Formats: sequence, structure tokens, C-alpha cells
Amino acid sequence: MKIEFIASTPECGSLIPPPKPARHYIPDWYYETPNRSKEIRFQESGQVERNVRACVPFSDALRTGWIQETWCDIYISTESGELRYNYSTTPQPIRHREFTTDQVRVSDLSYEPVEMTWATPWIPRTPKGWSVLFTSPLNRHDLPFRVMTGIIDSDRFFHTPMGQVPFHIARGFSGLIPAGTPMYQMIPIRREKRWESRIVQTTEVETRLRHHSVTRKFRNAYKESFWIPKQYE
Repeated sequence: MKIEFIASTPECGSLIPPPKPARHYIPDWYYETPNRSKEIRFQESGQVERNVRACVPFSDALRTGWIQETWCDIYISTESGELRYNYSTTPQPIRHREFTTDQVRVSDLSYEPVEMTWATPWIPRTPKGWSVLFTSPLNRHDLPFRVMTGIIDSDRFFHTPMGQVPFHIARGFSGLIPAGTPMYQMIPIRREKRWESRIVQTTEVETRLRHHSVTRKFRNAYKESFWIPKQYE
């Protein structure tokens, strides 16, 4: 399976680094967290001590898909209650949308209400039947912004030069967003026109058997018995 990234403009293609696999953007704090998957430690309750380093799903989220990084320094400041931004060079990486009654309301007091947008210098094109999920870099609560999530049917639509990915700046943030900072994460997803759901009841025996399959070992049962490695190049 292949994904293509098309330069939005000739200028973008020559000046801006293309998206790279998300595994290249694992934050330092993740590696600085003790790896509990390599040792067995017990809590007072007798349960095995675990954290994010021992959680394969958490790690998978950090490494899934591709990430576009900022290609220049960006400085965010607030003057007289107004959010301002400056960038060190072009193409312009960041913009804002004028407030309208149709704008998404931010109820989370952790983020500024002004809707900002990231430029999209590289446009994904996927094989037939695949779309791309655009979202905040997953599990990156250390970043001073939150991207609004959207899905593009990227096997059919890859036509807009320098599209826009909306996001909100953390409330009260003032400072530098350095070049090389992850802006947004792109994850290919298989598209189906129709999904149907059904409710499945279970028995005590079935529940016990499922639970036993993941508790028969102190650690790594999911990784060794259920996990499928994913590779993004």
C-alpha cells in the first residue's frame, strides 16, 4: 500500500520538508518515562505496575501515519487581549479566521476561541477506497495547540493548493513554536460506504476465557499474542 504526498505549489515542493513517518517525532518525555514493560514491579494492591511505556496502543498512536512539521519558527503573543503571530519566513505557515457566528465555539477554557489554521504544503493522495484522517499529533498534550479533526477522501480530492487545517492555541500561551514542531498527523483509513452494528451478548465462561488470555502473564500479553506491527515509510 502506498501514499503519495503532492507539493501544493512548486515553492512548497522546493522549500518545505515533506511529511515524515510519525515515529520520527516521538517526544523526549516518552523516552524519559521508565519502561515498565522491561521489568515486573507490583503495586501495594498486588497489581503489576504499568505506565504509558508499557502500553502498546499508546505507542502505536504516537507512531501511526505521517506528520507535517513546521518549516520555520513561529512566535505567538497576546497584545491588549488580541492573539498575534509572527513567522520567520515564507511560505506562510499560519493564519487566522475572522470570528463569525458560524465559527466552532471552544467550550474548553484551556484554548483560545480564535480559530487558527495551519497551511498544508503537501497534499496526501491515497489508493482507491482510502481516506486520510487529519488530527492533532496523538498523545502530544505537551504541544501548545489542539487541531480540529477532519477526514478527507484523499483518493478523490487532492486539488487545493495550500489548504487549511484549523486549530486553537492554548489559552495564555505566549512564546516560540520552533521549526520542526509537529503540526498535524495524517492517518490513512479504509473507507466503506456503509457500516452496520450489532449487539453481542456474552456468557460468564466467554468473559473469563477472554480475560484469562490477557492476564495469564504479568506483562506483554497483548503485544505477544494480539498486536500486529505497523510500518510507515
